[in-house]
Amino acid sequence: MASVTPALVLEGVGFAVGKNRRDILVNACMQVMPGEICALVGPSGSGKTTILNMISGLLRPTAGSLTVLGVDVGRARDRELARLRSRRMGIVFQNFHLLPGMTSTENALLPAYFGCAPAGEYRARVRDLLGRLGLAPWLDAAAENLSEGQRQRVAIARALLLRPALVLADEPTGNLDDSSAATILSLLIEGAREEGSSLLLATHDRRCLQVVERTFVVDQGRVVPL
Repeated sequence: MASVTPALVLEGVGFAVGKNRRDILVNACMQVMPGEICALVGPSGSGKTTILNMISGLLRPTAGSLTVLGVDVGRARDRELARLRSRRMGIVFQNFHLLPGMTSTENALLPAYFGCAPAGEYRARVRDLLGRLGLAPWLDAAAENLSEGQRQRVAIARALLLRPALVLADEPTGNLDDSSAATILSLLIEGAREEGSSLLLATHDRRCLQVVERTFVVDQGRVVPL
C-alpha cells in the first residue's frame, strides 16, 4: 500500500526574532495528515500564531524544516508561497481581515480572484456557503455593518471557497460564548470534512479539544502532542 504524504510537517523548526535572536520556537515538531482535524493549543503569546504564519508562508523558519502540501517553505520563492496560499490553503485570521466597503459575497469571493479562478463560476458556491452559515439575509450587506459573529462566518466561507487542501484558523472561538463557539467549530469542521481538507485550529480555548481528532501543545517554544 502506498504511503500517505502528510499535509504538513515541522521537523526541528525554530523561529527567532530581534538582534539578540530571541527564540519564539525551538525544535518544534509536528505533522498533520490529509483530512485530519487538529488543534494547536497554548496560552496567548506561546507561538501559536507564529506557527500558523510559518505554515502559510508569511514567515519562514530560522531553523529546521517545514513542508506544507509538498512545498519546502524555507526554500520556496515568495511567488510559490503566494500561489500556495491563494490556491491550496484557506485561512481564517483572528481579526477576519474583511475589506470594508465590500459586501459579504464580495469578501467571500476574494480567493477566486487572487487564486486566478473564474469568480463567476463560484458565485453560486459562495452564496450556498454563506446561506449554510446563516448569512442568507446578509449576502449584500457591507462588511462594516455586520456583527463580529457574522464577519467570522464570512471569513469561514472565504476560507472554504476554493475547497483548499489545508485550512488554518487562528483563535476562531475567541471571546465567544459557549453556544456561539460550538456553532463556529461545527461549521468549520463540517466544511473541512465535506471537502476532505486538513484543518488546524490555533486556540487557547479548551472547548476545542472535545471536537478535534488530535491536539498539539505549544510549550516553552516546543510543540508536543497532548
